[in-house]
Amino acid sequence: MLMGSKLKGPEQYPHRVAKIWDNYVDWGSRRSAENGFFTKLLVSHGISRGARILDMAAGTGFHSIGLAREGFKVTACDGSPHMLNVLRDNARKNNVDVASLQAYWNSLDSVLPPGNFDACICLGNSFTHVSFEERETVLAQIAMLLSPGGIYVFDHRNFERIIETGEINGGSIYRKDAKISVIRATSELVEVSYTVKGVTFPLSYHPVFFEKVPEMLQKAGFGPLEFYGDFKKGERDASFFQWVAEKMT
Repeated sequence: MLMGSKLKGPEQYPHRVAKIWDNYVDWGSRRSAENGFFTKLLVSHGISRGARILDMAAGTGFHSIGLAREGFKVTACDGSPHMLNVLRDNARKNNVDVASLQAYWNSLDSVLPPGNFDACICLGNSFTHVSFEERETVLAQIAMLLSPGGIYVFDHRNFERIIETGEINGGSIYRKDAKISVIRATSELVEVSYTVKGVTFPLSYHPVFFEKVPEMLQKAGFGPLEFYGDFKKGERDASFFQWVAEKMT
């Protein structure tokens, strides 16, 4: 039986995982599924093209590269040097200029100036790599980096459903030969097994629960909130939730 990962955060993405990640997530299918959702979301909140965007869980660069193509000034950040190496290769292949740096989220103030970004995005269920104990610190870092009135956009899986059913919905953005299964699911930790091109690896997540998000964000100094479920505003019956929160001035 495959045991869950004992590694934390970016340590879960070594070279052997980073080099096959784009064989797991199909960029074309993901682009079709999102249909420009995050670009439209940013613009609808007054974050126009040319604005400064921090992609704080950039991975191999899907959103960083997509937003840079749309005219945003993107800084791609990731804790895994291996994922960043793939991102840089992808940016070159796509002829896109994306600044990039390696940093973990609880020390962003050591590498980035305060108030430097109009929006911060944390997508792909990445925020759930942050432990419960670290969340307050990480959210404070995000608020510090945003300019007054800047927005934080993040998403997470429907962990209530995963814990209840013991199953995870892969969705249409993943390649058909990729296999995803839940190893264990509790309110403290969800461990998932991924098999891609014959390589099997586990990832661990600290669940974010829908009902607790407003309090968590408001405590960190974020104001008006709105949510989407699978890219539909106000939809609760969803596999993924997307949140938008504005930094209070």
